[in-house]
Amino acid sequence: MTNQLKLAVLRLARKNSMFREALVAELRKTSKLMARQEAILKKYLETVGLSRAAMVFDELPGNIQVALRRVKDQETLHSDVDRWLGDNNNPHMRSAALKTAHKPIMLREGLTPDKVRSGEAFMVYNIDKGTNKSKFYEALISSTGSGYVLLLAWGRLTDSGQTGRIDRKSEMYSDLATAKRALMGHYRKRLAHGYVDAFGPHHVDPATGRKLKLGEYPVGLGAAGFGWGGQGMSACVPSLRNLRKYIADAMMEFRMPQDRFQILADLDMVNREIGEIPDSTMAAKLRKYMDAAKKMINAAKDEADVAKCKKALKTIDNYLAKQLALC
Repeated sequence: MTNQLKLAVLRLARKNSMFREALVAELRKTSKLMARQEAILKKYLETVGLSRAAMVFDELPGNIQVALRRVKDQETLHSDVDRWLGDNNNPHMRSAALKTAHKPIMLREGLTPDKVRSGEAFMVYNIDKGTNKSKFYEALISSTGSGYVLLLAWGRLTDSGQTGRIDRKSEMYSDLATAKRALMGHYRKRLAHGYVDAFGPHHVDPATGRKLKLGEYPVGLGAAGFGWGGQGMSACVPSLRNLRKYIADAMMEFRMPQDRFQILADLDMVNREIGEIPDSTMAAKLRKYMDAAKKMINAAKDEADVAKCKKALKTIDNYLAKQLALC
């Protein structure tokens, strides 16, 4: 299949749901990519961004193609990669990207903890259940060679740059000191309007007072405001709450090592719920936590092991509680 024909097929699949389902069913007949190959593709998407990523194998940069072949040059590599890109780089995934527990919107532009510590960036948010608002505001200073530019970005916490509305603005300054003063002006104004610094002391779970992860936004509210793309989060939050229920049941019922078989069967429901969550930092962490917990449960031989397993499940529950604290 030529590159142009592949692109035409993918575009048709995106417009026609019946054709898309048939195509997905056919593509799933191919072999699965190896874990290292998936890691290469995930890193590639994170580097270039979903809006600029390739849609088929032949569009990938040469170094990425070579890296994939070095892991394993299977006969179905092209179709496997095409399937993976179709599953992970389509309009539905783009609209969901960065919606749950996401990192800075301007991460690719260089908004890092080091920049925040040097006074050249900030990321703040405001989640207000009373007014049904969940907003973020970011600022970043970058050198242009002849001066400095102050980049500003703001929108809903559930936005993605591709389909949600994220407003942007840039301000030019001749020296770093002036740019920093302007940045601090925006920062103080946001705090005065009730925003919380994602790197500050008030970035905590309001219910328990426990600190949330620095530099990572909590889940925003699920309301769908006009033009802001909040609908995806509405479906996500119920799944997160279901996860907490299943895990709570497992912790309560897991008393003896011989209970592990029933617990593992029950936790299959957890994996199905995780599958309903849009691909994100949160989903990846939950999968990692669950894989580790299931290995521990499967190996449990005495009551001490059971206690360790319940502690691992409690870690997952705490993580979910933190992410849902502001919803």
